Amino acid sequence: MVKGVLKPPQEKNIQVVVRCRPVNSIEKKQNSYSVLDVKPSKKEICVSTEVAEKASSKIFSFDKVFGPKSPQIEVYKSVVAPILDEVLMGYNCTVFAYGQTGTGKTFTMEGERTPDPDLSWEQDPLAGIIPRAMHQIFEKMIGTDIEFSVRVSYLELYNEELFDLLSSQEDTQRLRIFEDSARKGSVVIQGLEEVTVHNKNEVYAILEKGAAKRKTAATLMNAHSSRSHSVFSVTIHIKENSIEGDELLKTGKLNLVDLAGSENIGRSGAVDKRAREAGNINQSLLTLGRVITALVEHAPHVPYRESKLTRLLQDSLGGRTKTSIIATVSPASINVEETLSTLDYAHRAKHITNRPEINQKLTKKALLKEYTEEIEKLRKDLFATREKNGIYLSEEHYKNMEVSIACQRAQIKEMEENIEDLTTQMQKVTELFEFTQKELEERTEELEVTTKNLEETTETLHVTEKDLRVTTQDRDEQCHLVSEHVKTETQLMSEATQLLSTADSSVTDVGGLHAKLDRKRTVEAHNKSAQEVFAESFHSYTSDIKSSLSRLREEQQGKCTSMQQQFEFMISKRTKEAGDLRASLSDMVTSVKGHSAGMMEESQRKREEWEKWSNDACAEHSKFKEDVIDSMNDFHSNRFLTAMNMLAEKLSSLTESLNECRRDIKTQINSQSETVQACIEKQLDQVNVMTTTVEKFSDHQRSKISDLSGQLDMLKDQERHRNQDMMKSIQGLFAQREESFASETNKLQEQLEEASTETERVKTSILSQETSVQESCESFRNVHRESSERLISSADSHHEKTVAQVEDIRQHNTSLEESMTSQTNTQIDRQTQHMEQVCENFKGHMEEISQHVTKQKADKEAMTIEHEASDETLSSTVDKQLTEMTTTVTEWTEDSKARSEDMTSWTAEMEETVESGLKRVEGFLTRDLKEDVPTGTTPQRKHFSYPRDLTSTEPHGIILNRFRQECELNQAADMPLPDDSIASECPSDMSLQSTKEMKIGQSESFLGDTSTDANESTLSRSQSQQSLTSKSIDGDDTKENFVMPKSVTTARGKKLPRDRGKNRTPKTKSRLPLRSANSVN
Repeated sequence: MVKGVLKPPQEKNIQVVVRCRPVNSIEKKQNSYSVLDVKPSKKEICVSTEVAEKASSKIFSFDKVFGPKSPQIEVYKSVVAPILDEVLMGYNCTVFAYGQTGTGKTFTMEGERTPDPDLSWEQDPLAGIIPRAMHQIFEKMIGTDIEFSVRVSYLELYNEELFDLLSSQEDTQRLRIFEDSARKGSVVIQGLEEVTVHNKNEVYAILEKGAAKRKTAATLMNAHSSRSHSVFSVTIHIKENSIEGDELLKTGKLNLVDLAGSENIGRSGAVDKRAREAGNINQSLLTLGRVITALVEHAPHVPYRESKLTRLLQDSLGGRTKTSIIATVSPASINVEETLSTLDYAHRAKHITNRPEINQKLTKKALLKEYTEEIEKLRKDLFATREKNGIYLSEEHYKNMEVSIACQRAQIKEMEENIEDLTTQMQKVTELFEFTQKELEERTEELEVTTKNLEETTETLHVTEKDLRVTTQDRDEQCHLVSEHVKTETQLMSEATQLLSTADSSVTDVGGLHAKLDRKRTVEAHNKSAQEVFAESFHSYTSDIKSSLSRLREEQQGKCTSMQQQFEFMISKRTKEAGDLRASLSDMVTSVKGHSAGMMEESQRKREEWEKWSNDACAEHSKFKEDVIDSMNDFHSNRFLTAMNMLAEKLSSLTESLNECRRDIKTQINSQSETVQACIEKQLDQVNVMTTTVEKFSDHQRSKISDLSGQLDMLKDQERHRNQDMMKSIQGLFAQREESFASETNKLQEQLEEASTETERVKTSILSQETSVQESCESFRNVHRESSERLISSADSHHEKTVAQVEDIRQHNTSLEESMTSQTNTQIDRQTQHMEQVCENFKGHMEEISQHVTKQKADKEAMTIEHEASDETLSSTVDKQLTEMTTTVTEWTEDSKARSEDMTSWTAEMEETVESGLKRVEGFLTRDLKEDVPTGTTPQRKHFSYPRDLTSTEPHGIILNRFRQECELNQAADMPLPDDSIASECPSDMSLQSTKEMKIGQSESFLGDTSTDANESTLSRSQSQQSLTSKSIDGDDTKENFVMPKSVTTARGKKLPRDRGKNRTPKTKSRLPLRSANSVN
C-alpha cells in the first residue's frame, strides 16, 4: 500500500548564494586587483568594470552573499544545514556549485581532511559540505531511537560519459541513463553502485576513493583542475509506524553536485586532450545556461536532452526537488568577464520555480516486492554472464578502448621526448652553475687577503698620527696656561684697591644708624601702651554686637520651626484628602464595571432564551408538517390516487414555502442577536474608555499631589538655608528671600488652578461619554423596532401566501367526494390555527424584546445619575482643597511682611552701632598713636661700588678643555677631506681621543687643587664665579666637586694686614702643572 501526499505541491524559487574567494598568488603576480564589493548584510555584490576608460558598476542581489573571509562553517550553516531537516522529512534536495575554474567549487563541496579525526563537523575548519552533511546526518539520527539506513553513490560525468567512482579499479564500464517511469521528470542510472555507510570515517574513505579516480589535471589557472562533473548522492531510509500500526519507509535524498569550472582555453593553456575536455565542459555548461534561460522565460520547450548534465539535473531545475545553487567567483580584475557571466547565470537561476513534493512512503510489503523484482533481475544478469567465456565487451566499448589506448601511447611518447629535452637542459645548467661557483670562491679569497693588508696599514698610520697630535698638544697647552696666570695677577691688584676704599666709607655711616635705632625704640613703646587700652574698649564693643546677633538668630529659628510645623500639617492633610479622592474614584470604577457586567449577563441570558424559542418553534413546525404528511398518506392509500398526487404536489409547494418562512425568521432572529451583541460590546468599550479616563485622571492627580509635596519640602530646605545665610548678609538677602517666597507661592497657586482645570476637563469627558452611550442605546432601540416590524410583516406575508395556496387546493378538489372535501377542510383549519399561533408567539416575543430594551435604558440612566453625583462630589472636594490652600498661603505672606519690618528696624540699630565703632577707631589712629619725627642726621642710602668677586685663574682642566676645543675647530677647518677607508675609522679614534683629553683635564684640575694655601683660596673664589658665568660644557666634574671656603670674620673697623708675599710663587716651585700631569696615564 502506498501513502500519497495529501497537500498539493507549492511552487518555490531556487535558492541562489554567491561565494567570493580571496585573490590568489597567481593573480597578485599579474598585478590584478579586486573588482568585487561584497555586502553580506544587504545580500548584494557589486562588480566594478572599465569600458572605454569609463568606470561603471553593476549590482547583483541574491539570497545570501559570502565574502573572501567567510569560513566553511558559515557557508554550511547558512545553506545546507536547513536543507538536511527537509531531507529527513522526505524531500529530495540538491546543492550544486557553479562557477569559473579555480574559484573554489571543489573546496566548498569536499574541502580537505583535518588530521585530527576527533573534531566534530562544527570544529573542523577545512571540511566541506559533503563530510559536514554526512556527519550531521549521523548525529541527528543516532540521537533518536528510529531505525534508519544511509546509502551513498558517487557519479562522474567526463566527456559526456558517465562513470561510477565507487566501482572496482578494473571496472571502467560506462553507465546509461533511463527515464524513471515511477517519477516523471526523473532519471535512473543503470549499474550505479550504492554503498551503505555507518559513520563519518567511512564517508572520508569514500571521498578519497572517488577523488583518486576522478579526472583532474594542472592548468595555468588551477593546479588541480577538475576535468569532470561529479554527483554525490545520499539516500536516507527511515522506518516509522503509522496510526494503524503499519510499518512505513520514508525516503529522503540529497544530491551534492560539484560541476567542472568553465574556462578560457587561451588563458588556461589547455591543448590537445585538455582542450577537448574544456570544450566538453563548456558545452555542457552552455546547455545548462540554455535550460536556465528557458525555465526563466517559461519557454514551451526546455532542452534537457541536449546534455547528460542537464538530464541529471532535470528534476532539480523546474522539477519536484528543493534546489540550492552556490555560485563561486573570483574577485580579480583579469577574471571580470567570467565573473560577470557567472553572476548573470546565477541571477537568472533565482527566478526558476520548483514544485517540491515529499516522497511517497512505502509499506513493508511493497518494499519487499520491489527488492524481490530487483534480485530476480540481477540473478538473470548473472546467469547470462556466466554462460559466456573470457571477458565480454560490447563492440562500442571495445572500439573506445582501442582509441583510448592509441591516444595514451601517443601521449606517452610525447612525454618521453619532453623528459629527454628537460634532462639535457638540466645538465647544461648544472655545469654552468659549478663553473660560476668555483670562480666566485677564487675571487673571494683574493678579496680577503687585500682587505687584511689594508687593515694593518691603516692601523699603523692611525697610531703614528695619534702620537704626533699628543706631542703638539702638550706644548701648546703649557704656553696657554702661563699666559692665563699672568692676566689673573694683574686684575687682582686693581680689585684689592677698590675694596679698601669702600670699607673706610662704610665704618663712618654705622654711628648715624645706631642713633636712628634709639629714636625708633621710644616711639614703639608709646604706641604699644595706647594699643592695649584701645583693644580693651573695642572688645567690650564687639561683645555687645555678638549678643544682639545671638538674640536675632534665636528669634529666626523659632519662627522657622513654627513654619515647618505648618508645612508638615498641610502635607499630612493633603495626603489624607488625596487618599479619600483615590478611594472615591476606585468605588466609581468598580460600580461602572459591576453595571457593565450585569448588563452583559442579562443580554447573554436573553440571547439564549431567544435561541431556545426559535428552536422550539422550528421543532413544532416540523412536527406539524409530519402529522399533515401522515394524514395525507392515509387518505391517499384508501381513495382517489390521481387526486391525491395532484394534492401532494400542492402540499410540497406549501412545505417549501413554510421552510422558506422558517429560514427567513431564523435569519432575522440571528441578525437581531448579532445586533444586540454588537451594541453590548460597543457599550462595554465605551465603559472601558470611561474607566481608563478616570484612572488616568486619578494617576495625574496623584502625581500632582506628589509634586506639590516635593516642592513644599524643597521650599522648607531653601528657607532653612536662607535663614543661615541671612546672618551674614542681613538687609539685601532678606529682600531677596521675600521675593523668592512670593514667587514660590504664586507657582503653587498656578498649579492648583491647573489641577482644577484638569478636573473640569475630565468631568466634561465623562459627560460626553455618557451622552454617547445614551445615543447608542436610542439608536439600538430604533434599529430593533424596525427589525421587529420587518419580522412581523414577513410573517404576515407568509401567512397570506399560505392561505392563498390552501384556497387554491380547496377550489381544485371541489369535484371530489364529500369525504375528501371534509379531510381537506380539516387540514386547512389545522394549518390556519398553527400559523395564527406562530404569529401570536412572534408578537409576544417582540413585546418581550421591547421590555428588555426599556429596562437597559433605565439602567443606563441610573448609572448616568450615579456618575454625575460622583463628579459633583469630586468637584466639591477639589474646590474645598483650593480654598484651604489659598487661605494658608495668604497667612504665610502676612507673616513674612511682619518679619521684614522687624528686620528693617534691627538693621537700622546695627548701622548706628557700627558708625560709633568706626569713630572710635578713627580717634585711636589720629590722636593716640605717636609718629617718629626725622632729625636729618641719619646717613642717606647710597650705593657702594666695589668688586663682589675676586678674579682668579680658572681650574687648569677648564682652561685646557676650552683651549683644546678651539684647536680642534681650527684643525677641522684647515684639514682636507679624508679617504673613505680612513673616514670610516675616524669616529672611533676621535671618541678615544676625547676620552683621553677628558682624563687629562681631570688630572690637571686635581694637581691645581694641591697648590699652596694662598693659591687655593684664590682659585676657590675664582671657580665660584666661573660656575655662574661659564658656558662651557666641559670640566663638569671640577665644578661640581668645588666647595666655597668660609670667609674670615674680623673685628668691626679693623683692617687685616695684607701679606703680599703669600701669593708669590717660590723660586724652587712652579705654579704651573707638570707636563706629566697633562699626559694620559
